[in-house]
Amino acid sequence: MIELVAVIAILAILMAAAVPQMINYTRAAQRASAITEAQVVADVVQRYFYDEKEKGTLGQRRFGS
Repeated sequence: MIELVAVIAILAILMAAAVPQMINYTRAAQRASAITEAQVVADVVQRYFYDEKEKGTLGQRRFGS
């Protein structure tokens, strides 16, 4: 019984050290994902404006379309 308590205590200590590291990894991954998505959006907007400029419609206001 004492061995079981010792094993549980050791596992609890290991988890106390591992959980904060996992949280940091998760935050870093979410940040990297958000940066990548923002870069994709910026690229799409840039391509849209380039296409509009090539068509000659950039700067023209279109009402009702």
